[in-house]
Amino acid sequence: MAIDPLPDPPSRAEPDDFSNKADEFLTALVPFGEQCNDVALAMNLNDTASESTTSLTIGTGSKSLTVDASKSFLEGMFVQIAKTSDATNWMNGVVTSYTYATGALVVSVNYVIGSGTHTDWTITFSAPVVENTAYESTMSGNEDVEYVSGLERVYIYDPDGSDRLLTPLAGFPSGYKAWVLNKGSGWDTVFFDGTPIGKNDKQLFIYNGTSWM
Repeated sequence: MAIDPLPDPPSRAEPDDFSNKADEFLTALVPFGEQCNDVALAMNLNDTASESTTSLTIGTGSKSLTVDASKSFLEGMFVQIAKTSDATNWMNGVVTSYTYATGALVVSVNYVIGSGTHTDWTITFSAPVVENTAYESTMSGNEDVEYVSGLERVYIYDPDGSDRLLTPLAGFPSGYKAWVLNKGSGWDTVFFDGTPIGKNDKQLFIYNGTSWM
């Protein structure tokens, strides 16, 4: 967006034309200010991250929370609402409304990971999470991972009492993406195809047709 240049200001060196130029200059200041405000708003279009202390219970459905005002959340945009102190607890959904002046944000949540009621949230722009992409298990021993149709799947594991090994079985197509999260309560490690994932860590694996990268 371009800002129209202001006309030449009045000058005491040109007294005969001072009044006309003053009127022209002052009249131009109103649209000039409006254009400056439009540019400032446009510069905030990527400002889609905020925090909130609203008490929310993790679950699907409509969630209302207060975030920072003057952000650029738009209706129809997907966002992730993650617990700030433990990002393995989160909700994903689409913005149904945002009030620019007050920061009132309403999100229709359609996918969640974790549980509980929390008051520390970080809200960020996100790609939509497809339903039924998660698999969760408390590991009492080593486990095999079977192929599930789709190019993204989230595996969430709690290694119960010891380090555990996940072995992906044959049949995964090239390009398959898998997020593996270790949400164990201890310091045990989950090994995915030999790669270690420590407590509260997550890692994205992509199968190239031969091995996991």
